[in-house]
Amino acid sequence: LIYVLDGTLRNGRIAAPAGSTMFVPGGMRYSLRSKEAVALVNFRRDASMITFAAGSTPRLESSGAAGGS
Repeated sequence: LIYVLDGTLRNGRIAAPAGSTMFVPGGMRYSLRSKEAVALVNFRRDASMITFAAGSTPRLESSGAAGGS
């Protein structure tokens, strides 16, 4: 589950404004985009890996991996 605190998050044609929750099934690859800064909470059952570009090395998903604090 991804809860959008601020801004609007997009997954393809689906837009999730602040206050929305998005569901992504476990093990499914997805890409999120935004034209503005977004604050979100990503609820996970287990730790997961994130890849920022095709062919790049996967890293443990965290706010630090995404450039946050």
